[in-house]
Amino acid sequence: MNEIAEIPASYKKAARNLRKYANGGKLIGLYTIEPDNEKDGTFKKAGYMLPYSIAAMMSAYYDGHRGTIWDGADSVGVWGTGVKLIFPALSYTFPDYIEAMTYWWRYNRDTTGGWKQYPFDIFNVHQYPGTLAVQFSGSGKAISPENTYYNLQQKLDTALYFSAIYGTPLVNTELGFDAYIDTNKRNNSFQAIHAFGTKNVEQIQADWVARSYLMHAANGVTMYQYWLADQGNYETTGGTFNATGLLKWNTDDGALPFLQKRPAYYWMKTLKARFGSYTFKSQTVDADTLYKQLYVNGSDSAYVIWYGTEHEKAAFKTVGNFATYNLISMVEGDEDGSSTTGTGALNIVIDETPKIILYTSEAQPPSAPSGYFKNP
Repeated sequence: MNEIAEIPASYKKAARNLRKYANGGKLIGLYTIEPDNEKDGTFKKAGYMLPYSIAAMMSAYYDGHRGTIWDGADSVGVWGTGVKLIFPALSYTFPDYIEAMTYWWRYNRDTTGGWKQYPFDIFNVHQYPGTLAVQFSGSGKAISPENTYYNLQQKLDTALYFSAIYGTPLVNTELGFDAYIDTNKRNNSFQAIHAFGTKNVEQIQADWVARSYLMHAANGVTMYQYWLADQGNYETTGGTFNATGLLKWNTDDGALPFLQKRPAYYWMKTLKARFGSYTFKSQTVDADTLYKQLYVNGSDSAYVIWYGTEHEKAAFKTVGNFATYNLISMVEGDEDGSSTTGTGALNIVIDETPKIILYTSEAQPPSAPSGYFKNP
């Protein structure tokens, strides 16, 4: 395929079908399409695409390579349909790969006639903080989103740099951690959490999912959980991505199944309930990995604070002095979290589970709601 893959017309049939799909999808309210998945990687041995190849494919998919590819009397791609094209998510966020695509678009496309230089509406990556650099080879495990071995922040910085060049928003449409209680199943996943300290894997998953969302919010990047609910209710061997959901099946022994809520479900519900309408304003990260984020909503403010570590770190600290405060702690079984109100100095034990401090302060500059906590 790669002999012709740098020629956009090679993708004429696929671009024609994508146009039909876009027009049909609108009828049921679908206005975005991500046409492929992780073509820069080796996910389940799927076909790797050279960066020039995927650049040519997207040029055909978006607007029929600037309107030069037609299917009879109709154009191809999503151009003119009102449907937005999401770039097929990258699995690695390698700068060299992205730069090669960018050079192809700069050389083979231009804005003459009102066409776009870069053929998509939303840039997209997948991020799975873990110890593996290559999927489905060797063994690995999930690690916290702040861990510099994987370096989620650096990968987001790279993706944000290029999305700024492209003039598009950046989204992360997949992030998750397998939470297998059964260690035999856990060992069949390279993205499984290995428990440490006194917390079980589901409690650790809750912390890491919440902290991942908060890190994305700090970077202005929308993130989607993979999955909201586990897929398959009779899983007996484990496997990667089969236990990443906020919801899990109650059984794997053939009994009548139903979905149960993991702690991560309650953590995310609490974030959404308590400050889903707030806007991210600033973040500090201390040398001892203490994260402190400030969110605002008019004259209301909220701190979110946690340690970005994975060894059950905790310390007693003074958060600040407040006229009034409402301390929100994550609690299993409660979608709003537990509430402790008070005045004056707030001294608390800060650990690896994010805590929310709601308080009233002077009016803050207006800005749009973050919208990061829409799901679940």
